Amino acid sequence: MFKRITKHNERLEKDREEGLAVGHEAPPEMAIDDDSDSDSESENEAEIDDDDKHSEGSNSGNNASNEEDDQDDEDGQSDSGAGSEAEEEEEPFAITRALQDPIYTRPDAPLKKGQPHRSCVICPLAALKDDASVTVHLKSNTHHRRLKRFTNRLAKLPDNGRKTPEEGGTDAKKVVAMCDEILKKQEEQLAAKRKDKEEGKKRKRAEKVEKKKAKRRKASEEAAGGEPTRKKAKNKKRKDRAIAKTNVEEKE
Repeated sequence: MFKRITKHNERLEKDREEGLAVGHEAPPEMAIDDDSDSDSESENEAEIDDDDKHSEGSNSGNNASNEEDDQDDEDGQSDSGAGSEAEEEEEPFAITRALQDPIYTRPDAPLKKGQPHRSCVICPLAALKDDASVTVHLKSNTHHRRLKRFTNRLAKLPDNGRKTPEEGGTDAKKVVAMCDEILKKQEEQLAAKRKDKEEGKKRKRAEKVEKKKAKRRKASEEAAGGEPTRKKAKNKKRKDRAIAKTNVEEKE
């Protein structure tokens, strides 16, 4: 390396003596350092560009996700706002309408894809998401059982009970609630009867076991005290009768 520097300096000195433009040339080792620095700088710039692109991509992804979250929050707020606005008292339901078309939409019905869930006045717990759900529900055994209880309860209403609520008739929702209350009481009574029956069986089994235990205790006490058991007593009676019969025959 020192030889290259010496030759380079001699060439520069010769150029100066000849009057040639020397410029801003640098010695070989400086040129090498400049090249390495430029290469390292270009590599650093490339890495920075890649980092910038990556950061920009991540930032754009984060921004997009944040925008989606904000949109979801806005949708949730709008849905909750709509629900709070829709929290109104439900109107009475006519009995004739309940028998013909029991499906309706509640004011506070939850939304799915912009469409509110529908309900059944005969089955208040049913949440029907679409037309297919409505069709399946109306054909279900549960709906038919509840509809049968509903019609049976209607037979016990006064004559004006089937009129519309505006005309002083009974609200179908109240009739359904009445049916549910009666069914609840019947189930409680049935459960109480089943419980009493099971307890009675347990008492009988306990009494039977206790009788067997008492019988075994009595037998063990008789055996321990030397007293004749029932079987021994029967055998003794037979022997006594045989002896008495023999004595009678001898006398004759």
